[in-house]
Amino acid sequence: MGLFAVNYTLMGRSPKDYKNLIAAIKGASDGNYLHCLDSLWLISSSGGARDIYNHLAQCMRKGDFLLVQGVTREFACSLPKDSVDWLKSFLKHDIDPVISTPMPPL
Repeated sequence: MGLFAVNYTLMGRSPKDYKNLIAAIKGASDGNYLHCLDSLWLISSSGGARDIYNHLAQCMRKGDFLLVQGVTREFACSLPKDSVDWLKSFLKHDIDPVISTPMPPL
């Protein structure tokens, strides 16, 4: 089982299209997933990146974008604490990530 990042951009689509894609993302996981940024989901899956991509591609249209990428134990982030906790527990991470608090304002 691996951890994968799923990033997408749907061009000129309705809220229903997003609901369908989100259902597909959850369906591509083994039931363990995290929606941590607007268009970024982290999912665990026994399939590979290509399997997940092929599953999600059914929800995509010409002009949309999709990236499915494996996630390693090494990560740096600026995410809410619950997202960092989820990542750390899933990856069995015993050290703090490089950044784990909100970024300072510009």
